[in-house]
Amino acid sequence: MLPGVSKRALIGCAAAVALLLHVFGSDTADRGPPHFDIQDNNHGLVHRTDGAVIASGSSSFGESNEDGEAYQEAVESFARYYRSTIGHANPLVHEMIMHSEGADRMTKADIEELADLLSEMKDAPDSEVIGSYPKGYEDCDGYLRAGTTSLSLAADSVRGFNETADMEYLRDYRRLIAMYMRAAADAQWCAADRLHLTYP
Repeated sequence: MLPGVSKRALIGCAAAVALLLHVFGSDTADRGPPHFDIQDNNHGLVHRTDGAVIASGSSSFGESNEDGEAYQEAVESFARYYRSTIGHANPLVHEMIMHSEGADRMTKADIEELADLLSEMKDAPDSEVIGSYPKGYEDCDGYLRAGTTSLSLAADSVRGFNETADMEYLRDYRRLIAMYMRAAADAQWCAADRLHLTYP
């Protein structure tokens, strides 16, 4: 890490970059914080697309609407998968907050589950749906890339809180999750709109 630059500052800068990518679519005191041994394990779950067919990037408008339909379904599957991931992670993040305040204790199973969910979120930019767009869907891929960047940074924010007990990390987490939700919705709308314009 650069001298004098905190981890949270780096996450904040990266979040600003993710927001710009999304907007412009460019191709307590005396005791230490609890440590839950949340590791950066790669469990290989981020490549699942609920059976969706990933479209090839070499298709053209004139062939058929199959590539566009396959890409739309892949985007929607991606959004559903990570909406579920976030839905499972949020209660565990709340439980981690309560644990840090001494109000409750997390079980070993909860800690491991949260670690797995954070790893999925961290690895979202490596999903096979990224870059799989057919010709004419580049803008949609831009929304997805911004969304996956937000997810990855959200995972970093939870880890930052785990290491420091700084509540600002959790505020970052909430903002980044909201950014992901908006980007995912925009990607879904974009794919559906392109398909409609191409094959009315």
